[in-house]
Amino acid sequence: MKKLFAAVAIPLSLLSFSAFSQSRSDIETLLQSGVADVNTYLNHYVQPAAQGFAYSMGAGWASTAKTHKAWGFDLNIGISAAAVPSRMENFIFDPSQYNNLRVSGETGTTELPTLFGTENPGKTLEIYENGMVAGQVSALPGAGLPMNYVPAPVLQAGLGLPFGTDVKVRFLPNTRIEGVEVGILGGGIQHDIKQHIPGLRKLPFHMSALVAFNSLTAGYALEEITAGRGELHVNTWTYQLLLSKKLSVFTFYGSAGYISGTSDFDLLGTYNVSNFTDPIVDPISLRYAVAGAMGNLGMRIDLGPIFLNADYTFQEFNILTAGLGFSIR
Repeated sequence: MKKLFAAVAIPLSLLSFSAFSQSRSDIETLLQSGVADVNTYLNHYVQPAAQGFAYSMGAGWASTAKTHKAWGFDLNIGISAAAVPSRMENFIFDPSQYNNLRVSGETGTTELPTLFGTENPGKTLEIYENGMVAGQVSALPGAGLPMNYVPAPVLQAGLGLPFGTDVKVRFLPNTRIEGVEVGILGGGIQHDIKQHIPGLRKLPFHMSALVAFNSLTAGYALEEITAGRGELHVNTWTYQLLLSKKLSVFTFYGSAGYISGTSDFDLLGTYNVSNFTDPIVDPISLRYAVAGAMGNLGMRIDLGPIFLNADYTFQEFNILTAGLGFSIR
């Protein structure tokens, strides 16, 4: 059942993870523990990927506090990558949270890998029924990535309006990438607030405020499952106060702000599982929320209408963003 887990891993990272492989019989065995236990287990396992992806999607909105003149515009592409904290490479399996699932040989809590943990956990999960072991399956392994980052794309256009205001748009029509359907829609407003503060208007720096929303949907069809499909929905809100200073071709910028968002993953379809009289329909539904303060520092290099930028965001999942763009001010 490699595709089943690819349905989780691939959309969450837009094809950047290696899909972790488990045989179909292993997954059907795990489902014997019941929908509640499988959701509890996968909720811990996928958490760093889902939360990291939300943080990545909310980054990269601005590389300067200076807004365009009316009808100036920019186009830029880039990538934001959220670093998974080392503490989230594993999670605590607490048997009190499960009805029928246990770690073989363990009577209390024990550590198991998340998607970003070790490739060889060396642990076996036991499924109990009426106090007896009804099946066994290996604990899910980590993806074995060389670096624990969750990447997300930045595809953005901006247009200057009168009164020191920019509107920003992120858009990717539904596109199929190696079997994954991905669509992005987002928008933001950045406004020069320095012009409204007496005493600051003539000082040699720029200051603006930004609010932005971003939404991503992704889906992965499971051809061997009746109506089988993995679906991911990510929504984020970003609020920032931006400062920047230009020196020659270099612009140094920073911000303070707040981010909030949700990641929802659903595994749909009809699954026939041993020891279950009726098939299991739409067995997995996971929801994650992120929220917290953020701050970033970055630099932009203007080479005529072409610019390069990079910045680092400090928050629960620190983020590195890099981009390339075209700007007419």
